Amino acid sequence: MRNDPRVTITVLDESNWYTHISIIGRVAELREDKDLVDIDRLSQQYLGKPYPRRDRRRFSAWIEIDRWHGWGTLKDTGQIG
Repeated sequence: MRNDPRVTITVLDESNWYTHISIIGRVAELREDKDLVDIDRLSQQYLGKPYPRRDRRRFSAWIEIDRWHGWGTLKDTGQIG
């Protein structure tokens, strides 16, 4: 990400993979999550407990969105770009 900050993130509807949204952008900020605050927040949200692997370095990437597109029920036929 430091050498090439372009990223794409795709999220699929678990019951219908045709329905998905993709976000295209670039990493605006990459920082180490030394105290595991960011990964713990995600883990609390989805697992209900702190992230269990405490022995690896973690990083958080903040992304500036250039464009997005959706398919299936998330399709936006009015978007340009």
